[in-house]
Amino acid sequence: MSDIFRYDEYTINTIYTELFIYIKIIDNTTYKCYESVSEIENKNKTYEIMKNSFNQIENYDLYFVFENNKLTLVFNAPFDNIIESVITIILYEKKLSELELLSIKIDNIDYQYKKEINTLKRNYEQKIEYLESIILNKN
Repeated sequence: MSDIFRYDEYTINTIYTELFIYIKIIDNTTYKCYESVSEIENKNKTYEIMKNSFNQIENYDLYFVFENNKLTLVFNAPFDNIIESVITIILYEKKLSELELLSIKIDNIDYQYKKEINTLKRNYEQKIEYLESIILNKN
């Protein structure tokens, strides 16, 4: 199973298999890339915590710690409503080719474009509802 998340200025790609969890994080402002393949004992629970953290679900916290050429992800999540679970994963910086950088920049432009279009659509729909309510109130 693979998933893509947007977390602040980061694009996060994950792949979950029976053998490992792969994580690739791209900083969309500096265009740095970090990745890791983790063989974790309790993969199901770990992946669930990661997904909830990436989706910014309440009580699931995610911290980014940058050091030299590595990124440490710290996941803090509730576990059985009694204690908190803390998971730490280290990702190492990967140098991107120019083609990969160009692809990331194009994806970011596309994402921003779609985001703006959706905002305009919502505003347009709100204005239509407002005008319809005025018309209904006059009758």
